[in-house]
Amino acid sequence: MEDQPHPAPLLENRVRFVRTVYRIRIVGLLLLGFSLGAPLLDRVTPPGDWLFLLSVVFVWPHIAYFLSRRSRNPAAAEVRNVLVDSLFGGVAMGAIAFNIIPCVVVYLVLCINSFGLNTKLFMQSLVMVMCGAGVSAALHGFQFDPHSSLRDILFSLPVLLVYPIVAGYASRNAARRLRRQADALSEEVTRRIAAEATAQRARVAAERANHAKSEFLAGMSHEFRTPLNAIIGFADALKAGIAGSLNDKQADYAEHISKSGGLLLELVNDLLDLSKLEAGKSNLSEVAISVALLSRDTLTLVQDQAHKQHQTLTMEIPDSLPQLCADARLVKQMLLNLLSNAVKFTHDGGTITVRAVCVEDGRLALTVQDNGIGMRPEDIPRAMAKFEQLDSDRQDEGTGLGLPLVHEMITLHGGQLKLQSEPGVGTRATLYFPASRVLGG
Repeated sequence: MEDQPHPAPLLENRVRFVRTVYRIRIVGLLLLGFSLGAPLLDRVTPPGDWLFLLSVVFVWPHIAYFLSRRSRNPAAAEVRNVLVDSLFGGVAMGAIAFNIIPCVVVYLVLCINSFGLNTKLFMQSLVMVMCGAGVSAALHGFQFDPHSSLRDILFSLPVLLVYPIVAGYASRNAARRLRRQADALSEEVTRRIAAEATAQRARVAAERANHAKSEFLAGMSHEFRTPLNAIIGFADALKAGIAGSLNDKQADYAEHISKSGGLLLELVNDLLDLSKLEAGKSNLSEVAISVALLSRDTLTLVQDQAHKQHQTLTMEIPDSLPQLCADARLVKQMLLNLLSNAVKFTHDGGTITVRAVCVEDGRLALTVQDNGIGMRPEDIPRAMAKFEQLDSDRQDEGTGLGLPLVHEMITLHGGQLKLQSEPGVGTRATLYFPASRVLGG
């Protein structure tokens, strides 16, 4: 549509172009009216010829301006307007019986206007002049009087002297504006190319640094885990009294060492697992999985904590659900992370449900849903970010890597993690496995 919005600079250039052509057409047609009107004074002229000439001089410029302003492409509209100018000029030639001086003036104005836009337009304009002249000559009985009086020459001189100056001045200004715009565009393109190159170098450097970090951490699995397991093992041995009985303070210290070591080991395990996934060093050990059996085994791992908080764990997985081709260890870890979050952020007495169904497009959807504290939809991207933990009324310890790990693991399977949540209502986390991994589906 013509009223579609345009960028401000483009709209400004359009308006400037249309106004410039409008001024040139007003001046040109006014001067041309003097040149074409002079021969009509030497003979009896029908009122229709005078009405036509006055309409072309005083009405047509405003109609052309209106058409250009309303067009999405003013340059194309101006091409059409020049063709109409040429048609009117040809009609005027026939009306003045092809008086030689005004006809030459019309031809020169035609050349200036058409060549100012493009050379192809000149040939089209010439055809329009011939068509207009032919029709007009037929209407006037094919009168032919090429002689020009002194008055015809004098009335044509302003067009020959003034119009080329006006048109040339306008063309020079348009060329200057175009050159300035081209220079500004060139500078902007150069600046954007430089900025893009800088951003690309920074992106490559960041990717290399992140890959080096992931490579380092992935290779440090044994070095990190072994001393931590030793610390936890010795602390548990001290608590058990293997090295002799402990007093209350010593037992308390041993308890704190064991608990802190366990939390640190959990963080290290999550961090190393995530680094291995990012470094591409985690290969899938694909087997046929019974989702119901795997879910039942995973539920037992969080059952004690859920019972302490008087929470109800339920499983809704149909017996007819097909098996899944996936890495059993990773699927179990994904489900365990989702269940741990659900237990952590569900109040005492809440309900946590595990469901699995095949959706319409053939994918298998494994869902963990709770009626816990939930979160705002706009906070979901933060919850998916690494080391990000949302504020809540539960002061639970955690690494902030649970959901990012799940995201990486399901992505490794070619699937997708989708979170839906509402404050005070609960959270639903769904793992979508691709249809290609559903066996017999």
